[in-house]
Amino acid sequence: MSTWIVGSCLDRVPGRRYAARLPFAEVAPRRPLPRPATLARSRARLGEDFRVALVAPRTLWAEHVAPLRPGPELDDVVTWIRDAASALRARAVVVPTGSEVSTSLRDRERLAVLLERISDAGRLTVWAPTGLWEPDEVAEQAARMGVLFAYDPLDPSAPRPGGPTAYARLRAGGARRRFGTEALQSAAVALAELACDEGLVAIDSPSSLREATTLARIVSQSLSGNRLESSRDDDGGEDGASEDEEAAWVDDEPDDEPADADDDDEESWEDDPDPSDDEDEEDDEDEGDERER
Repeated sequence: MSTWIVGSCLDRVPGRRYAARLPFAEVAPRRPLPRPATLARSRARLGEDFRVALVAPRTLWAEHVAPLRPGPELDDVVTWIRDAASALRARAVVVPTGSEVSTSLRDRERLAVLLERISDAGRLTVWAPTGLWEPDEVAEQAARMGVLFAYDPLDPSAPRPGGPTAYARLRAGGARRRFGTEALQSAAVALAELACDEGLVAIDSPSSLREATTLARIVSQSLSGNRLESSRDDDGGEDGASEDEEAAWVDDEPDDEPADADDDDEESWEDDPDPSDDEDEEDDEDEGDERER
């Protein structure tokens, strides 16, 4: 049976409290992008067994007139991704692409070159495409490039990954804004059916912290042969951490070393408010909408 390691997608490296509850995180830095040295200091707070996947910001290439075209701009992109992944001791680098990367032969070749340049021994390279790519095309193109593709376990048309290692992503969007327990149970079943030895699965949604905790619990119980009996706690809230506990998961612990004195943008990245605070605000808004209805 497959072993799946569950985590949440965050905009920065989490703190030790998060790591005590979830063993994995996708890190998708926002602009201004932190220096690799800043990422390394944040990563040092976590244990060696904690797994990190770096999500390469699409804006690094999507905003150019000719995305993925070889040149100094793309060289800078490759350098930042490689240095950031090394600083994070990343288990994987996830490269999302959208409509800026078409199915044309030129774009296929340029994408293959980019992924080859950022790949490194001992690190997974994961392609997460959207746009005009058909499911079968995604699997075939990933195989040609020698990388993994991001698997959506809730998409019945998604190709099923093979091989000993797989990478899955649950991303909210459109009508699928969040993931309830029933959806997470369906995802767990789909993941368990894959013939891989080990996989990483990340949830990217406004409630990703508690959803990842719920999925981790479902996966753990399925591996032990137990059934998830309840998805809600006594007061009607989602099963798992309370709001106060969740707010402390992604904490901004002070670095042992001071941030670079001349880099105000980087200091602001390290001092961002807790993303779980935003999640709690979303919950309050949803409750207000329900009361109005």
